[in-house]
Amino acid sequence: MAATEDADRKRFEDWMKEYNKEYKTPDEEAIRFSAFKENLRDIEAHLANPNLAPHWKGLTQFSDITLRPFLTEYLGCTFGGGYLVASDEDEDEEEDEVQGQVLEDELEVSVKHQSGGCK
Repeated sequence: MAATEDADRKRFEDWMKEYNKEYKTPDEEAIRFSAFKENLRDIEAHLANPNLAPHWKGLTQFSDITLRPFLTEYLGCTFGGGYLVASDEDEDEEEDEVQGQVLEDELEVSVKHQSGGCK
């Protein structure tokens, strides 16, 4: 297990250099490292299973955050009533379920790096 932790730390440090990431505190870095490891395990599991959806997964500039903060911070999405809802001030505040499925406290959503927001 220590070998995996060391390998993960090395990948994280290399990734930080590649994407010019710096954190304000050691606590923030620990939180981001934890999210990075979670995303890394998800990527590895996806790439190891040929029966999963035929799309590529890999490390990106967002690999240090989990899905929910990504959706809220970068796409302006909010969560209401167990569903992901669009945050558009010009539209009614009705809840619109986006592509994905709600599984108890988890939300599986396919997200691309785009500026279109959460609609």
